[in-house]
Amino acid sequence: MSAGDDLRAGLDAALAREAKALGRTELVWDEREAFHVDAACAAADSAEILAARIEAAATDPGTSHSDLVRLLAERRQQLAKAAEHLRWLSLPHALSAASDPQKASAGVGSGRSRRTGRPGAG
Repeated sequence: MSAGDDLRAGLDAALAREAKALGRTELVWDEREAFHVDAACAAADSAEILAARIEAAATDPGTSHSDLVRLLAERRQQLAKAAEHLRWLSLPHALSAASDPQKASAGVGSGRSRRTGRPGAG
């Protein structure tokens, strides 16, 4: 299972918790949310591939310092992109029920408005 698959499974579980908290049998991602879920999962997969390349490059004496720095920078950028896409998802009930603080710090269900990015604004 890839990092993107793990992320998608976690987000689907959070969506199921959100539905339960709201007393509904099921919730689904709308088109905008589905786009952000797909993009975050793709970025997570890219970051995972880069992590493997970084590990290989770090142990290869032929790898230049600048090549390693470029790989590290690209991985940081992919992780930032994944987090940026996750900020567009709003799952406040599921987030409060989640026991994993990393999901909270990743921006899942930040409680911010999708339109304005401000708390509580519509």
